[in-house]
Amino acid sequence: MIYLTDRDQFEAAKLHRYKSLGEKVVVVGVKDLPAMSATEVRRRIAAGEDWQSLMHPATIDYFREIDGPARFEGAGADDSGGEDDE
Repeated sequence: MIYLTDRDQFEAAKLHRYKSLGEKVVVVGVKDLPAMSATEVRRRIAAGEDWQSLMHPATIDYFREIDGPARFEGAGADDSGGEDDE
């Protein structure tokens, strides 16, 4: 199964191509959501700012299910992903 978004014409072209190949395709409706980098989403979560308005409701549900917000809240602006050298 292939998941695509309804974001733009490129996604529409991929949808057409995959369907022509007989693939099962699910289109996730995100065209009404703002285009935002993952870095900005992580920054907002860490800062305690609104992040839910940037995600599809199913993504929010899954993220909460895996306790995602707690992984970022209070983490500050450091987005390096590395560990401290001590």
